[in-house]
Amino acid sequence: MKRITSTYEWKEYQRITNKKVIRRQNRKSERSGRVNTYVEEHKRYFLTAKNPNEYTNLVAPDEFSFVSNTENVLKYFAFAEKTISERKQIILNISSIKRLTSDAIALLIAKITLRSFNRGIKIIGNAPRNEQLLNLFIQSGFYHYVQSKAPKLQTKPNLLLHKRTNHKVEPTIAKQACLIGIRHTFGNSEIYEPLYDILIEAMQNTNNHAGLERKGLYDWWLFVFNDPESKISSYSFLDLGVGIFESLPVKNWRRGILEATGLTSNVNLVDRLISGEISSRTGKAERGKGIPQIYQCSTDKNIKEFIIVSNDVHANLKTKQYTKLSTTFGGTLLYWEIQP
Repeated sequence: MKRITSTYEWKEYQRITNKKVIRRQNRKSERSGRVNTYVEEHKRYFLTAKNPNEYTNLVAPDEFSFVSNTENVLKYFAFAEKTISERKQIILNISSIKRLTSDAIALLIAKITLRSFNRGIKIIGNAPRNEQLLNLFIQSGFYHYVQSKAPKLQTKPNLLLHKRTNHKVEPTIAKQACLIGIRHTFGNSEIYEPLYDILIEAMQNTNNHAGLERKGLYDWWLFVFNDPESKISSYSFLDLGVGIFESLPVKNWRRGILEATGLTSNVNLVDRLISGEISSRTGKAERGKGIPQIYQCSTDKNIKEFIIVSNDVHANLKTKQYTKLSTTFGGTLLYWEIQP
């Protein structure tokens, strides 16, 4: 078993729970007459395990794929979060899974490194027993983000990135991510504009879906996976903000139109969103065109799949199949594949 609470989060937990730090912060608060928001904020996030010697074993669904087994994967993480809230340490057990996709790896990393998910409770886990799935797991770069004795490969045929930036997109990273897929799929280094535009718009949109507490702070994961058995490259872009349908522009539109149309399901809003009838952005010109631009790029012939999972909606933009989820996802996943 490996402990998979992120190194950064654990160090942060140790730092803020240090008695000397708390005393120093309390003294500052007493002198200023203000509430010690530093300590109060972290009291909300961090828990102490009831029994440090016990772990609850959580067996992952056989099909560990967020895009194709969305409901079961969401229920798995929801139960994990509930178990943590009960101050129980957990084992994320993926040893017996039969299928693994790159989007699920991105979600796994994003979740266990999210402070509001792990809450300072120890999380340990294991790797798939299946040799092919284990190879994908290692190649993904997963072990760069956790405390483990497993090998950290120096070569990076695929790309798993966590990026947090302030009030800006990252065109350099977008270009790098483009090249990884383009070289594998097309065998050249020529810029593929629909791919680049999707990445830029996704980075821009992250801020708009962040919610008031995280407004202005981009926080996202990007995973590019080159299938070794085909020319297909897959992209998973993930942010764990409030999600598209809980973003302020969409909520404001829904409130204004609800009585007139009787729309009660977010599924009914997808076509309006991708057509531009509903804005998912701030309206500022420098912020790009948002979801409508992403949709237009997704219609390109070289894009094989395009899936959006956000809040209670699973939307396949290529087939126009939209499904209402029974388990809500607090965030947004964009998943697409490029092919020759």
